[in-house]
Amino acid sequence: MTVFIQLTTAGLTTDTFSLRSNVDGFATIFQSGISRAALVAGFTSAFVPHDTSIIRVQSNTVCTNFVDLGIIGLTTTTTTTSTTSTTSSTSTTTTLTSTTTTTTLAPTSTTTTLAPTSTTTTLAPTSTTTTLAPTSTTTTLAPTTTTTTLPVTSTTTTLPVTSTTTTDAPTTTTTTLAPTTTTTTLAPTSTTTTTTLDCSLSGTAVEYYPIV
Repeated sequence: MTVFIQLTTAGLTTDTFSLRSNVDGFATIFQSGISRAALVAGFTSAFVPHDTSIIRVQSNTVCTNFVDLGIIGLTTTTTTTSTTSTTSSTSTTTTLTSTTTTTTLAPTSTTTTLAPTSTTTTLAPTSTTTTLAPTSTTTTLAPTTTTTTLPVTSTTTTLPVTSTTTTDAPTTTTTTLAPTTTTTTLAPTSTTTTTTLDCSLSGTAVEYYPIV
């Protein structure tokens, strides 16, 4: 038999069709490798088994559904399978390695210079008093008494002021900070991609009678 087959609806994810007949309960494929574009435009098959009343048109991609087309001119029942949706899930895990950051601060030098200390010692003046014993001279000419009193001699000695200066040696302080380690761990990222398949199918089949 020669039959003209045309799909009026063919989902975008359907393609590479095969044809089966109800003569053997759709067990045997009588033609295969037919493109979606060919069936949408209209495809003529000359390999349809005799006495076929229903042709099963089945997609063979991610969509494996089919549509049963009754040949026009015969009393048949058309059965269309439901659309199948497949959801794929992709999980992406990203793990970052730990990062160690070491920071070394340059030594800090602290110099402390003490102001010179001036110590002044003033000795109290020393007063030395020398008292000479009075000298008594007696001249007897006539009984004359002469008394001579020498003045008191005062001697003052001032010692020089002694200055003492003390300077402390500068003090150097060095501080070293311990290295700092920072570890950052990112939580795994999960990405889910959902793809909806368009597997819809419908069409017609008309027996072809060549003009003689």
